[in-house]
Amino acid sequence: MFRRTQTRRPIDEVIDEVRRISKRSTLIFFVDDNITSNPDDAKALFRALIPLHLRWVSQASIDVAHDEEMLDLLGRSGCQGVLIGFESLHADNLGAMQKRFNLMNGGFERALARLAQHGIRVYGTFIFGYDQDTPETFGRTVDFAISHGLYIAAFNHLTPFPATPLYQKLEVEDRLLHDTWWLDDAYRYNQVPFRPKRMSPESVQRACLEARRRFYGWPSILRRCRHRPNRKNAFMFRNYFLINALHRADVSGRDGFPLGDEAWTGPLLKAG
Repeated sequence: MFRRTQTRRPIDEVIDEVRRISKRSTLIFFVDDNITSNPDDAKALFRALIPLHLRWVSQASIDVAHDEEMLDLLGRSGCQGVLIGFESLHADNLGAMQKRFNLMNGGFERALARLAQHGIRVYGTFIFGYDQDTPETFGRTVDFAISHGLYIAAFNHLTPFPATPLYQKLEVEDRLLHDTWWLDDAYRYNQVPFRPKRMSPESVQRACLEARRRFYGWPSILRRCRHRPNRKNAFMFRNYFLINALHRADVSGRDGFPLGDEAWTGPLLKAG
């Protein structure tokens, strides 16, 4: 949509806004798909945040873990955690996403170790349904997320959005289950709207649900709470249990929901 452009607010504006809204009890979320995408600007922002004694979270790409100065500034500026899209543990799947860079500089293991050294908690996200995924992929991924003490995690199925290369690829291969799944009255939240290569749509949906159920089971919650970054300070340690309990309660809470407002009478988006 934005044709690979970025718009960055002046740092002085960001700091002024933070000063207006922040309180000692506040945890601020910087809504940015990748707050470290421009390293120089990110470092300048983090330096400006240090005197504010802020607690904040955001989203970042995994290469942040390989910049020692960036990690130091994240910690000193009050970063409590980052959302990182791991997406898949399989190199071929990452290649299909054009995200092989996730495995650079020692891969996930090295990156997570460096983030832990600086006390940065991780919200990891994973996607299933790519061509290399099998039933064994899910268990392996959940094992990885638990053993590395992820603060929270998301386990979702791949979704082909209209007018994307993925949608066009699946359309050419006759693997779409609906002409326009987002307009189909039969489609429901959490259904897989295409035929994965190595699993049925229903089995991917069930396996995503089971991955969430296992990750947010009490044995996993209690094991992950011992991970050093997760228990580093009382504020985030207390919220760890609250947030994980909320996710546990919502493992299947939205399954079967229709998309959108059934009373909507405006124009609908067509595939184009």
